[in-house]
Amino acid sequence: MKSMTGYGEARGRLAPNRLNIRVEVRSVNNRFLNLKMNLPELLSGYESDIEEVVRQYLKRGAINLFIKIFSDRTPRLIINRAIIKNYHQELKLLQKTLGLKDDIPLNTLINLPGVLEPVVKTDYITNKEWSYIMKVIRQALGNLVKMRQREGDRLAKMLQKDLSRMSDSLNKIEKFIPSIRADYEASFRKRLQDVLDKYTLNPYGTSKDFSGHPNTDNGTKPKGRNSDINSLERNIAVEVALFAQKSDINEEIKRLSSHITEFTATLKQNNEVGKKLDFVTQEMLREINTIGSKSGNTTITYAVISLKSELEKIKEQVQNIE
Repeated sequence: MKSMTGYGEARGRLAPNRLNIRVEVRSVNNRFLNLKMNLPELLSGYESDIEEVVRQYLKRGAINLFIKIFSDRTPRLIINRAIIKNYHQELKLLQKTLGLKDDIPLNTLINLPGVLEPVVKTDYITNKEWSYIMKVIRQALGNLVKMRQREGDRLAKMLQKDLSRMSDSLNKIEKFIPSIRADYEASFRKRLQDVLDKYTLNPYGTSKDFSGHPNTDNGTKPKGRNSDINSLERNIAVEVALFAQKSDINEEIKRLSSHITEFTATLKQNNEVGKKLDFVTQEMLREINTIGSKSGNTTITYAVISLKSELEKIKEQVQNIE
């Protein structure tokens, strides 16, 4: 797994011409491969060849490629007399138009573009020179890939820690599931008992109240009370069963656990996994949201918040994976 952030540099020297070559490549995250090149005029016709090589090394990222070619010897210069004469004529005309009387300094004319030129100009490169330049470009790209690999290894370790914390929160939720149904039944019975008490109703007569606690009232059960009690108990059982069905999150837990396992395995791959990991995080968020919506239990709610917090960190890091 590789990061999309990195830097690579390489240098070379063309001995016959004493030309130095420096190549720098920088990359940051991007959904696609977006290449920008800063090339010397000497390489202006080689953009497509360079891009083809870049695509052999990189699949995603915003890439900035900088190539500089310069000589390590002091160039011999000549004055282009035709150009400087033309500059002088144009400036004199402008001076007359503006009504200026100052002289035009020679150093001003000398520093104008194109006045000083090298004795020998190189406006082309040989196939041998191009092959060597390409070798330096490949070295820079190789160094960039190595750095992206190191960054990818560092990201993988961070993500594994986040996934471990997610697994801990998921285990906490799974262990708490058996008590949810019992808690709901107890809560439901209490709410129902409060209603019955409010209207001075007691389906259990003198033996116990609705929540199952002993009742000190010495009254007698009206005729048919046992039938009413059994019917009410069946209705309570149905209510609790419906709640258990609606709040069942076992499938979501299994799927989320499977996504975590798949994510962990993908981190160990050495190809372009960024898009796949991004898709897996979306599926993970879907399951987490479902777990949160199905359960109103406070303990599970806080565990879901913890899951979302870890997943947000994971999603942010995934955006930087090739």
